[in-house]
Amino acid sequence: MGGHESSKTKLLAVERALPIALCVIYLMVILYVGRLHIIGAYGTETDFYHYYAPDADRIAGGQFPSNTFNPGGYPALLVVVSQLTGDHFISGKWISIIASFLCALLAFYLFRRNLGYRAAILALPILLVSGDYAEYSIQATSDILFLALCVAAVLVFTSEKLGPRRRAAIAGAISGLAYLTRYNGVFLLITCVAAIVVLNSFNEPLAKRLKLAALNVICFLIIASPWLYLNYKHHGSPIYNTNYLNIATEFYGYKTDQDGTRYLSSIFHSFTDVMKHNPGQFVTHYFVNLYESLWISISGRFMFMPVGLLGVAGFLLAMVKRRQKGTAVFLLSIAIYFFLMAFNHWENRYYFYLLVGYAGLACYLLVEVFDWAKQRWALAQRLAQAVLLVIAGAIFFFSASRAYANVRAFLDDDATELIGACEYLRRASDNGTRRIMARKPHIAYLCQAEWVFFPDVKTVEELHSALKRSPAEYLVYDRPSLKKRPELKILGAPQNGISWLKPVYTDLARSFVLYQVQLENDTTLIRLAQQE
Repeated sequence: MGGHESSKTKLLAVERALPIALCVIYLMVILYVGRLHIIGAYGTETDFYHYYAPDADRIAGGQFPSNTFNPGGYPALLVVVSQLTGDHFISGKWISIIASFLCALLAFYLFRRNLGYRAAILALPILLVSGDYAEYSIQATSDILFLALCVAAVLVFTSEKLGPRRRAAIAGAISGLAYLTRYNGVFLLITCVAAIVVLNSFNEPLAKRLKLAALNVICFLIIASPWLYLNYKHHGSPIYNTNYLNIATEFYGYKTDQDGTRYLSSIFHSFTDVMKHNPGQFVTHYFVNLYESLWISISGRFMFMPVGLLGVAGFLLAMVKRRQKGTAVFLLSIAIYFFLMAFNHWENRYYFYLLVGYAGLACYLLVEVFDWAKQRWALAQRLAQAVLLVIAGAIFFFSASRAYANVRAFLDDDATELIGACEYLRRASDNGTRRIMARKPHIAYLCQAEWVFFPDVKTVEELHSALKRSPAEYLVYDRPSLKKRPELKILGAPQNGISWLKPVYTDLARSFVLYQVQLENDTTLIRLAQQE
């Protein structure tokens, strides 16, 4: 009897230690990989140099942040962490690295609570290498931090170790933190209130449910209130933001980048404007976007295709078979998030919460299928477990291969050419470089200059006119410019005969040319006109 109890105790200890060990191993790997990421890449870390780092500087200087697409929580956190690191970029990486570790561990506990231990322990390593999770674990962005807060809020809300009041209050507070990080964190508030009032997750009478829902909302507002107040003070509304521009680009067929949002900012000024512009198309496109988002999520573009397919099937099975209130809340949160995000264009990082859900639900389905098969065909316990581990291992292997390739490609995209360019500008500009026109904000922030957006021009003449309207001392033509302004690819060759652009620094191996703008030397335009 004693030996049996001892074996059971050891097994429980292993079960508790295994997920922690897996997450620690992941943390060690990602810490090493993160050291190789020395400067922001041209993808989503554009937001870091455009919004987050400059807003962190503004907050540190007592100014209100200028980013109207996201709240000020993440830049404020950068300010705090940078007191330790001394650099916003390093702070951003550390935040993502630590958040990725915590998010994975919290996701395991969420899966264990709502889908069972076997599904949870299978899903954990798959999550760590699924989609873009590993890549974003070393990026100076708010995506993984936001994801960790979302998982934490749902985990607390579905935990039976806490009483209803504590669950409602703590989940509301964490939801407030998520909202301060990204505005779509409001889905957590909707989920919690719906779960309390409609699903009756706490098994309480209606009057008590309404009080608990009110407590959840109050705790959310307490955390979010400083930002709500400051936003009201500066913009006239506590919930002011310009995400309606992102919606407009998607729903009306414009470019879903700054070319699109900058153009539409003069047309739309509110979410109401976007809806009223073409109500029929707005409604129709929403449902089209729902379908397209679902298809992308299972087509292999988002994560390893079998995981997406199994995740959707697991969602449906859990709806039918899992009767626990916590599981219902977990599924509800996934559904609400999915329906909310269908208002925006697709980016993998926008759907990371779906990534978590798919990983857990896919493994839940695998466990359920093999339990059924074991009973149906009287399979031996060890044989069934071996087959299950082989399938999960294959999924992990293929997902890990993709994650490795993604991380390598991401590290290769580091804008290392800017290091030498900034050194040149520091030497050449004794009084400080004031204005740099570039498609991306990286070089301007790194050189402590003012960024002038490289407008959507098609010809050298249009560029000349744009520089007259928005003067700049330097012009950058680089990889993002080549991609977004291909009509001006002549600028990629320093000896292009344009007299008013003097090449002063080049890194042709990285497709980078820095020009000094000399508009007084405009003989190129005269020569071009004569040739025509």
